[in-house]
Amino acid sequence: MGKKKIKVDDPYALKKAFTKGDLFTKLSVIICGFGCIMRKQVVKGILMLLIEVGYILFMVNSGFHNLSLIGSLGTQKQGEVWNEAAGVYEYTQGDNSVLILLYAVATIFLTLAFIVFWALQLKHAYKLQTYQEEGREIPVDVRNNAILHAGPIIRPLENDKFEMVSVGPTTSMRMEKFEY
Repeated sequence: MGKKKIKVDDPYALKKAFTKGDLFTKLSVIICGFGCIMRKQVVKGILMLLIEVGYILFMVNSGFHNLSLIGSLGTQKQGEVWNEAAGVYEYTQGDNSVLILLYAVATIFLTLAFIVFWALQLKHAYKLQTYQEEGREIPVDVRNNAILHAGPIIRPLENDKFEMVSVGPTTSMRMEKFEY
């Protein structure tokens, strides 16, 4: 007996964002966070845009160079030169192939992480669009406010009483309605 696959319809799938997205959602393909900014989630949108700008700057400054060296792992070999005055061999440093490989692999992982981020921000832009089209408010307006969901650690005392030992940030299903 084979396992039966359950098909789950994602109402905010990337394909729907591409096909049914409005101008703001489609501009989020190129300008990360644009859909958020235009739908009054300015801080979140600006943070998304800054991540995109940071990734582009990294790729221009060193990422493309890191990837270009992965095929050869460097071209400069360590050299040996005789120094007449000192009467010894001096060594010239070659390319460090381990560092070249490390930087190239790190660049690949960073690029994969950026692709995931890009897809999530596009889905989020489409989600905000559908909320607006359905007349639903964006879940929470926290302008000029902050939310800290704290979970206490308590210790039982005598007579069915409890003492709070500490409190710290946490997450739970109760807070999902406040997520975008």
